[in-house]
Amino acid sequence: MEPTTIKTGFGHRPHSCGRQMRPKGTVLGLAFSTAALVWLAVPSPAYSQEPPGRRILQETEADQTKFVMSFLDEGGTSEVGDVIAMLVLNKSALALPLMERKVEEVVRSASPSECFSNKLVDPQAFVNMIVAMITYAGNDEALQMARRLVKIDENRFGRLVGDTLTQSIGWRNPFGLAYRGFELGDPTVDKRIAAWGESQLTNKAGTTAAQMKRRWAEAAVDKYGAAPTERQWAEDPLASRLSAPLAESIHNEMLRLSVEVVEKRSRK
Repeated sequence: MEPTTIKTGFGHRPHSCGRQMRPKGTVLGLAFSTAALVWLAVPSPAYSQEPPGRRILQETEADQTKFVMSFLDEGGTSEVGDVIAMLVLNKSALALPLMERKVEEVVRSASPSECFSNKLVDPQAFVNMIVAMITYAGNDEALQMARRLVKIDENRFGRLVGDTLTQSIGWRNPFGLAYRGFELGDPTVDKRIAAWGESQLTNKAGTTAAQMKRRWAEAAVDKYGAAPTERQWAEDPLASRLSAPLAESIHNEMLRLSVEVVEKRSRK
């Protein structure tokens, strides 16, 4: 996966990060480089044979939170990518808001380097890495975090909406996520979802337009409980935001595909 590249102009709505407080308590609350090494090397006897990425899921949410916060405080420099990835994918509601808040803290700071215990961290590279991790989840939580960052600066973070939808292709139906994105009621997010949809429905490489149309048909049937009617098509949050030539050119095909989805499901 190619990392998302975001141009970050630090100093937006400036404030000083000040001295960062490290979480205290269990082993996971130590300085991250130490905590990670100790945690990875001396696992709990109950599941010592489990890979680290799976063991973290068996920790308490409090310890998972400390683990993520330590990772962020250290600037994401420790080699525990598989552990963080497991939390991003399986504990999105816990990990992603912490990541988004750290990105906000860094981009709003007049002294972004002060946001980390490790002063050698490149704040711009850190932001790029963390927003790529957020979009990698490709789920509702990731879309919510993308929305928050877009509100900070659309030029800087606007692409995260489309990146999240693209990442979701490997995990779930991206059009189902797109429909739920429209339910957020955010015109800026709506615009970005529509732009993503337009690009996917005309794509001739990778996941082709034909494949994406069928996945949209499946999501539309899920949304409407049947093949969409003409009125539903006209008012559909995605169809109604596509360019007129594209919407017209795929109208008949999309309704036909939706009928096929219903018929296929009825035979199961």
